[in-house]
Order: sequence, then structure tokens, then C-alpha cells
Amino acid sequence: MIKLYRALLGVAASGYMTACFSQSVPPSLKEIKEQHEAGSEAFKAALAQLCAYYEPSSAGQESGFDRDVRELCEKALDNHFRVDTISSTATIVFDIDETMLSHYGLFKECNFECGLQDWRPYREAQRCLAIKPVRDFCQVLKVLGYTLILISSRRDLLVKQTAENLAREGYEFDELILMPMSLWNQKSGAADHNGWKEAMRKECSKKYKIVGCVGDSDGDFQGECCGVKVRLPNYLY
Repeated sequence: MIKLYRALLGVAASGYMTACFSQSVPPSLKEIKEQHEAGSEAFKAALAQLCAYYEPSSAGQESGFDRDVRELCEKALDNHFRVDTISSTATIVFDIDETMLSHYGLFKECNFECGLQDWRPYREAQRCLAIKPVRDFCQVLKVLGYTLILISSRRDLLVKQTAENLAREGYEFDELILMPMSLWNQKSGAADHNGWKEAMRKECSKKYKIVGCVGDSDGDFQGECCGVKVRLPNYLY
């Protein structure tokens, strides 16, 4: 089974499981905007460093971001999500945005000045691309026998588009849970969104044994029913 998941991943092989294996960690987009004047040479240089992390240096090569994510997924498989630890209800919860699907293309199109008005059309058009190492990770987990539940604060009116986008990008999963529009209509803050995710995990735990949680922000791991916490890098927001 170890040979199987290494073949699928295509490479050799407590708090958050998080790491950055690249030689240089890029500044986050937030840091760039806070520390440099827009349009300045320092701003352009920092933005170029961020782009260099997310984009491969040449055709057929992995980006620094993909390499870091792949290493982290391998580490999770080696240390935690093995065939000998699986029960019939063993479940891993995934966030979606910047965990399974990427908005990097949107950021590039908007010259890294995306507003809320840009996000929904991009998602409705199902233009988000798979984060390939996570897709490979999910394929391995399904082969091993894990149940995969996706919990996202995307609005539930996008459930059809989201499911189709994920399927087209090669993802298989068992359940998709998006945030009800009623909560969005209340203009909830981030804390409320995160509390909702915890509530959904608790509800799922009545049927499944949650052994892990994969996401890109603190809110994906807030509260109980997380299991092993696998935190992926996100320098976009």
C-alpha cells in the first residue's frame, strides 16, 4: 500500500502539520501591500517573488507551492493516514478554497486586487483549478478507504457549480457541505463562519469518526472534532 500511494503521488517519500520546504518563503500578499507602496519597485519585486512561488519555473516542473503541498501530504500519509489506522467510519474533512481549488488565476487576472464582486462570477463559471498535490492526496485517501467530507463557507447556492467544478478537476468525495445563505445574509464575521464549520464537524461526528482535517487557515481547525490538523500554505490571503 505504501508503494501504491507513492506511485500515485509520483515522488519519493500535535498542533498543525505545516511546513515550507522551498528554499525561499515568499511574502504574503497582505504583507506586500502593508510593507510596500503600490507600484513601487519594492512592491513589484515582492509580487514577483510571490508569483515565482506559485508558478513553475519551466514547463513540466512543479512550482514551489505545489512542491511544499506535496511534501506535506506525503508527510501526513507517512505519519497518520495509513491503511492500518482506518476504521469503517474513518473520515477526513477538507476545506475547498485554496485547499482543493485555487483562485490564483483570479488574483493574476485582477492584478492581485480582487474584490468580493470578483469571487462569485469566477466560482459560478467553475474556473477554479485543482491544487494537484491535494487532488493526488485525495485519490490516495479514497483508495485507502477514507470517507472525504468537504465543508466550505462558500454560499450553498453554489453547490451545483462547486460539485461540478470539483468533479471536472478530478476530485472524488462523499459529502459536500456549503454555508447556508441565511448565515451569509446575516453578514456574519469570520468567527461566525468558523463556528459554523465546527458545528458541521460535530454533526458529522455523530455518524463518522473524524481523524483529520485539511485546510489553509486557522478557522478550518477552530474548535473540536478535527483529528490531525494538516495546514496548507496560503500566501494569497
